[in-house]
Amino acid sequence: MAFNPFAERGIPIEKQWDPIKRIVQDPYDKERVDELSRLRVIDTYGMENEQWYFYHQLARHTDNDEIREAVALIRRTEDQHRSEASFLFDPTTTILELTIAYEHLAVAITAAAAKDEPDPYIRQVFDYGLLEDYDHLFRFSILLDRLERLDANSITRRLVEIKPGRPTWEEHLHPRDTLRNFFDARKADPLTRLHALSILAPEQQTRQYYASEGYWLKDQAARQLYAEIGQIEEQHVSQYESIIDPRSSWLEMAIDHEYNEIYTYHGFLQTERDPKMKGVWEDHLAEELEHLRIWNELYNKYEGKDGRQLWPEQLPKPIALEPAQQINDYVKQVLANQVNLRAAGKNFVPKDRLPADWPSGPYRQNIDAGNSPSTNYQPPQGPVGGVRL
Repeated sequence: MAFNPFAERGIPIEKQWDPIKRIVQDPYDKERVDELSRLRVIDTYGMENEQWYFYHQLARHTDNDEIREAVALIRRTEDQHRSEASFLFDPTTTILELTIAYEHLAVAITAAAAKDEPDPYIRQVFDYGLLEDYDHLFRFSILLDRLERLDANSITRRLVEIKPGRPTWEEHLHPRDTLRNFFDARKADPLTRLHALSILAPEQQTRQYYASEGYWLKDQAARQLYAEIGQIEEQHVSQYESIIDPRSSWLEMAIDHEYNEIYTYHGFLQTERDPKMKGVWEDHLAEELEHLRIWNELYNKYEGKDGRQLWPEQLPKPIALEPAQQINDYVKQVLANQVNLRAAGKNFVPKDRLPADWPSGPYRQNIDAGNSPSTNYQPPQGPVGGVRL
């Protein structure tokens, strides 16, 4: 059904702030939750964190009191959204169990966006990151089996195959090799722009999660694996943010963020099976619609433009996390054709054609120091729990 974010009415901003008891709802049961519902919760948490970070930066870069007030009002709701999402997590979940779900989301959302991405270069950027997150899922699955004797497939519900991607120890890049060409926001397909924001947010949250939780593990090899993969996630954040047009104004970026949230929540509602989760997504959607309206009014007032000049009035095709077989088929295709590609500057080349002065060569030698932690989690001789090669 067609949905016009610029015409739909939301909840007035002064009626959006909920009491604490409503923010802290009963968590899902990790043993019974639909895996796609869990992925949506993680995705929501990352998206709302990105929104929160962005609005704090906006507040620090404007002296316009009307805009500063709008930021403060809207940010309070976004902060409640991220709190509500975080309290949905089952508190009995271990750090490693949630890590598997984080990497599952990274694989699923990147593959789902990439297979529908209209820009060949941006699709290649997504494919490159996809094979690295795919390998992270595999390495962490081995760690999960070693430390907790748990089959990662019991978490992913076998919606994604768990096997090696681009080896993690070969993923380390010099910062120069993590930068990409950015699209032109005025000319790019709306799907390209939405895909970029939709992948960036959970990647950023994954990096934050590994930095804030990895040190709680007592096993030294596990701590080192979190540190290593955390560095790759930092590379991913650098890569994905670099494809977004940096020439947009602050008000345009605010509209972009709100439109993307509306796009995401509306997409969730098309496939969510859990009634409680569906209610959360409906509430958040109604509130984001009001945020878009507020920013569009300010955009018209201060820049003399309308958000409809930036985004279509009908939401584009949502990122679909199912059917799982389509995701797996796409990953297999990319794995077969691109596992030997390496980032060199802003492009990707076969590793046997890397230039002699490739910055990431000496950088990797320094980072690995001859013994990258991920090499301790190579494929064993046989199955690892449910991780079959």
